[in-house]
Amino acid sequence: MKVIFKKPNQKAEILDIKNDSREIQKLTEGHFEHVPISRNVGIYINEEGLINDLEANIVLWDEELNVVGVLLGNIVIVQHKSVYDVSLSEKNIEKYMKMLADDGIIVE
Repeated sequence: MKVIFKKPNQKAEILDIKNDSREIQKLTEGHFEHVPISRNVGIYINEEGLINDLEANIVLWDEELNVVGVLLGNIVIVQHKSVYDVSLSEKNIEKYMKMLADDGIIVE
């Protein structure tokens, strides 16, 4: 499954991982939660990022460029089909890699 993985203060990279919750847990370095950013794309983050004082990674903006959140720690961007995670499409890889170059994502 193709995903985008990003650590704080590092460039995002495209990974091909097993479609398995243990893989997500390893990448987020702990228990994880899902943050939806569009109808079919979401971000997995470490759910204890604030408690564990993890470093800020990216900013989430709405369509008017108002800040709606800051994600802490490592992030994993995935695409969904129904209730399942699937590989990101090439279109979504290009779209989100471009946004991540500016350390932020516009939430749709």
